[in-house]
Amino acid sequence: MAQIKMSYFGDDLNNLNNLPLLDLIDILFAKGLDFVSDNPDFAKIAGFLVMNRDDIFDKIMSKNLELSLAYYKDYIENDKAQGRIREDVDTNSLARLIVSLSLQSTTDHFLTFGSSFDTEHAFTELKSILLMLKKGIV
Repeated sequence: MAQIKMSYFGDDLNNLNNLPLLDLIDILFAKGLDFVSDNPDFAKIAGFLVMNRDDIFDKIMSKNLELSLAYYKDYIENDKAQGRIREDVDTNSLARLIVSLSLQSTTDHFLTFGSSFDTEHAFTELKSILLMLKKGIV
């Protein structure tokens, strides 16, 4: 499943210099939703794992979470160097926020919609979250 999902992202994951972080997240999430739409059986498996959160889920997710955190930390540091993210933003906290938002959003959708993941609702919600991150809330 992971290999097939990764094929949806293509070169976007290695595009550190060309896209700001929040634009990248937007693209990756959209492509992730394409993967879910094109592979409903994989979505059902993922939904089952998310809703049951057992040892298998923990084993799979712990490695993926470490990889995701490392990836986002590198991306954040690169964006800081290019002036896209303020220097005073804590890299670790922002990386954890992004990973947590992604995981929690997915979990919430599976708990709400079961195995029929509502991609349109998920994408609308992500756009709202990204807008808050870009513009702030005050």
